Amino acid sequence: MFQGFTASRGREDFLSLVRSLGYTALTKIEQRAVPFILRGKDLVVEAGDALESTNLLVLPLFQRSVGASRGIGTLVIASSPESVKRFGRQIKAIAGGSRRPPEVTLIGIDDNIRRELQLLAKPAEIVIGTPERLIDHIRRENLSLRSVRRTLIELPDDYEEIGFDKDIQFIYSKLPARVQTVLACSLVGPTLPLAPLLRHPQVVRTADEAAKIPSTLYQAESPASKGALLSDIIFAQAINGVLVLCRTSSLAKEVSGILEEEGIPARCLLASSASSGKEGLARELAAGIVRAVVADSPKAGEGLPPFRNLVFFQVPESAESFLKTASSLVEAESRARIVILHSNEEANALKRFQEVQHVDTSNAPSQDEVLRGRIADIVKRIRESEDPSQLNRLRALIRRNVPFFLRGYFAAFLLKESVGKFATAVPQGEMKTLFVSIGKNRKAFPRDLSRLFSAALQVNPSSIGNIKVLDNYSFVDLPGSLADKAIELLDGSDFRGRKITVNHARKREDKDD
Repeated sequence: MFQGFTASRGREDFLSLVRSLGYTALTKIEQRAVPFILRGKDLVVEAGDALESTNLLVLPLFQRSVGASRGIGTLVIASSPESVKRFGRQIKAIAGGSRRPPEVTLIGIDDNIRRELQLLAKPAEIVIGTPERLIDHIRRENLSLRSVRRTLIELPDDYEEIGFDKDIQFIYSKLPARVQTVLACSLVGPTLPLAPLLRHPQVVRTADEAAKIPSTLYQAESPASKGALLSDIIFAQAINGVLVLCRTSSLAKEVSGILEEEGIPARCLLASSASSGKEGLARELAAGIVRAVVADSPKAGEGLPPFRNLVFFQVPESAESFLKTASSLVEAESRARIVILHSNEEANALKRFQEVQHVDTSNAPSQDEVLRGRIADIVKRIRESEDPSQLNRLRALIRRNVPFFLRGYFAAFLLKESVGKFATAVPQGEMKTLFVSIGKNRKAFPRDLSRLFSAALQVNPSSIGNIKVLDNYSFVDLPGSLADKAIELLDGSDFRGRKITVNHARKREDKDD
């Protein structure tokens, strides 16, 4: 039976083969990974907790290439003696009823070297072993890897600490130049492990389904400014029906109060008292009466209809909890989105989280974007909820007391007064101009430099003066009291992967001299 199966006959032939062996169905991760393995692609598989239970590393071992020479065709490098035994049991269970199962040799399950020598003296198509024992037999010239065509590596989580990666590199130095590599690990970070050994690898994750929900990371200037940043995002992106997750009940109450002050109808929902009133809250959310629900735990959101938007007010404690919460509370549709807020104080937690679950980063909304959202919100309230008779009375007063050509300015003034933090304040005192060694060629814009300086100096963006961005450099006006501090903090710092120079700009007469 096995002689008839080759890669050229395709995936369907492979599936019919494994079904005939009594293997009724493939898991999702096996369905995604096996076709790449059969086509000879290098592959990195993030199997998560399913790594020990999946057969994805075992099933393709039954593939035989047409015209292949006798010898070891597949080398499996297991993370431990227990894994060597597990692979052996899986192969035996799947191929036990076949007419000619593959010849398999297990290395490293115990200290019986003499028995291993006897096994290696026999022909084998598949060799499974720990890296330490494989290296021992390679150095003693008991094991030749010249005929290996595929290598399957089970990577332990602590592979760098125990030197597993260095052992793999030694083994690869004894393999033919072109060997297909299938690397399986529990989690894949932004940098692929053992990347130099892989040729344009495909990456398959168990978390692919959850990752389809767009996730965006926003940085606040400080923990205290997160509430204002959240309200800006809600207005700028016209978000309705959002669940905001905080870690404590006191913080949930505080955030709910901030949103209410900013004009966003919000409800605080605590896990300790979340069982009552959820039906009424669901109706208010559907009708748009409540725009945001702020909860102190994911449990508080249970029992409500799925949300289209989810905000983690702090960096999630782990990728596992992040994916579990997202899949249980957010609608599984393309319009759903997840937002994560963080500040500099959470840098270490964010680094650990990003190593496992990559999230796209985005700049905070600009003032114009937020104002457009606020204006749209006001227009919506006028159309849907305000009393026309009251508005007509006020409009008549404006007509009688505001000249026609000033009514636009009058409306603009009222908007500025209602959202005063967006008023463009002119910095007071003597201004100094700083030179910054980045410009349009580094895709720097005035808003980027404004955020860079305001975040470093811990000041409101309105404290930053004029910003002029040229092709190769920029000029930023700052109050004299902040100029030297900005140079101290930002000169030599990194901006988008490049160190920048920040210094006092030379006056024209200095340049002439």
